[in-house]
Parts: sequence; C-alpha cells; structure tokens
Amino acid sequence: MDRGLDVYRHLDEDEKNVLIPFAMSHHSTSRDTAVLLRAYSADLDRGVCRESLCIDFIQMARRAYWLEKCTRMKSDMEALGTVPMAEHGYALTKEPGLETTADLYHAIEGNLMEIADLIGEVEEKLAKAPLTLYGGYYHYLRAQYDGEQAVKDFRYWQLQSGVPSLVKLKMLRAEKIADFINSGILELALGSCDIELGDVDVEQFKQQLPHDYPCVKDFDIFCTIFNRTIGWRGDILVPNYDCAGLFIFQHWDELTESDIKAIFYLDEMLNQINEVVRQLSEAEADSAEPEPSICKYDGTDGSDGTGGTPLSMLFREECHEELKTVMESWRPYLKDVEPEKDALCLSTFHFDLDQMQPSTVYIDFARLICHGALIVPMSNLAAYMFSHSNLSKSKNALYVQLKRYKKMCR
Repeated sequence: MDRGLDVYRHLDEDEKNVLIPFAMSHHSTSRDTAVLLRAYSADLDRGVCRESLCIDFIQMARRAYWLEKCTRMKSDMEALGTVPMAEHGYALTKEPGLETTADLYHAIEGNLMEIADLIGEVEEKLAKAPLTLYGGYYHYLRAQYDGEQAVKDFRYWQLQSGVPSLVKLKMLRAEKIADFINSGILELALGSCDIELGDVDVEQFKQQLPHDYPCVKDFDIFCTIFNRTIGWRGDILVPNYDCAGLFIFQHWDELTESDIKAIFYLDEMLNQINEVVRQLSEAEADSAEPEPSICKYDGTDGSDGTGGTPLSMLFREECHEELKTVMESWRPYLKDVEPEKDALCLSTFHFDLDQMQPSTVYIDFARLICHGALIVPMSNLAAYMFSHSNLSKSKNALYVQLKRYKKMCR
C-alpha cells in the first residue's frame, strides 16, 4: 500500500482513465489493510504472532506521513469530483456513499487514518510484549520447514564416525555451530562489547573444532553473539527460542530463504546431537563408580558445616603451599570459619566485604592462574566461587573479573 501511494504520486499521466482506477485500487487496498491490521492487533492480545511487518513504525504511525503521500490524489479526486463517478464511467456499487471521486478519496483518507492509529497500537503492543511471543513466532515458522536434510546428514555422520562418544558429538556440534557463524547471518545482529566477550569462553569452544578449521574474521565476536541464543544443561545445548525468534522477527526482510533454512537446519541438527548426548550421558551415569578424591583434603570432615569440595581441589598439589599462603591471608576477613581449620580444607568463603575488597581475592587468583596453578578451566573456578562465596551475585561477572585481573598480571 505504501509503495502504491508512491507510484500514484509520480504518475506522468493525468487522464481520468488512469487516475480513477488507481484511486479505486488504493481504496480497496487501504480497506483490506485496515482489516488485516485489526486482526494482527487482536492476535497480539492473545499472545500470538504470525508475521513480521518489516515497517518503519515511527513513520507509519504518523497520520501526517500518509496525508503527505496523498496530496496529489486529493487534488486529482476533488478536481474530478464535480460530477458523479458514473459519469466518468466508474461506479462502486458495493460501497454506499461513494458517489463522486471526492467521496472516494475521503474514504481512502479515513482508511489511512485508521491504519496510522492501528500501526501505533501494534507498535505499543509489540514494545510491551513478553519475549515468549517471539518464541511462539519461531515455532510457527519452524513448523513450516522440513528438517529432513539435517536428519539425513546426522545419520550419515553416525555411519562414518565410528563408536559414538561425547567428544565426537561435541566436535560435530561445534563444527555445525561454527559453519553457521561463518555463514554471516549474525552480521545482522547487534554488535558485541568487551564485557560480553568476557562472559563467553570462545577459546574453549574453538578447542572442540577440528584442527585447521577455518574461522572467518571477527569469529570471536560472532561466536559471542551466537551465545545469546543458547544456554546449557550439563552437556545439553538448550536453544533460547525467544531470542532466536526475536532475531528473525526484527530482520525478516533482510534474511533470505537460505538464511531461514540455515537457522532451522542448525536447530534440527542440534536436536539430533542432543538426543544422542543425552543417551550417552545417562548410560555413563548409570555405569559410573565413585571416583577417588584427587586431593588428600577431600572436605568430608564436615567441620565447617558444609562437607563441600575444598577450593584446593581446583589447584595443582605442587602449588598448594602457595595457595595456602594466599588463603591464610584471607582468614582475618572470613566469617564463620574455625581458626584452627587447615586453610586447604576450606570450601566456604563468606568474606567481610566491609573490611576487604573483592579485588584482593581476584588479584590473588590471577597470580596463581598465571603461575599455572589451576587445573580446571577458569570458568570452573568462577562457577565454584559463585556457589561457595559472596564475592559476586553473578557468575558471569565473577568470571569477567578473573579474566580482567589475569590479563593485568601477565
């Protein structure tokens, strides 16, 4: 409708046999558009979204926007409206009250004013809509696409990959995600920043890729952006369909058919991988025997009331003396810890943050990490301290701080 009005404004013809049919088509188009927008708005009230409008809401919610586009049409129709439309050879028999072309124009204008108001109404509802609206939009679109190719490709991989293992499946999953990242689809997304980059362990992800896998320029940034659309439950990747649906909704007019198919192909491939990962994990859990402690300080004496895994188990045994010195320096600022308890057995760290800055702990950890003392990924240390201390209310923020101070200690 919007483009059609532009066409009318730039017509070279001024013959009534051109202008009147154009105006009649705009009347029916504007009438039908208003009907569709009312239905769209009603769907939003029910939490349903089936289509991305791909319009400039700010512009099109302005009545003046439409009136400006109709300046020439108004002039033409009012000039021709001195006689009934029938005398021009046209009549809208199903539309009462449209006797002249002037009446026709005023009906069009009325439709356009309603459309402007409806667009404003829709924009407001979308702005207030819960993210689940876009998850529903994603699933509506997903149901229209066949996932057969992903299923075939995964079964072929199973036939070629030998005995299934979690490592092999993680490598396949990483490769398929990297293929998607390399496709360039995520260039449409909002860019990243250093804080977000710090929240994602891209290097750990790259370690799962086949050797010599070619990564595009700015791969780390796009990998971080992709991370917005997923979560984890153990080894199971959990898609965030609300986020993915919002991305498609906002960029529908920029995405190609191949792009949409690539999104849903990856979704189905991840589903196939997740199912086998789940089966292997369950089988492994059923057959697993209790593992012996890797540290003589196993934290089972329960003297601190928790019986939890001590922090020392995350560090190399040959570095325990250095770690112990660090932990002893914390002791004056720790609450509810027995003075005589061996520092290497501690598993709970409730710091008095009125007397001690968290940065002190981050600096101590950073020095240990730079000395090669840590035997687990830094993200594991962040997760441990998030669960066992009051350093931070966010695991991601804690990880970012560790990463920051590690860089400073290099």
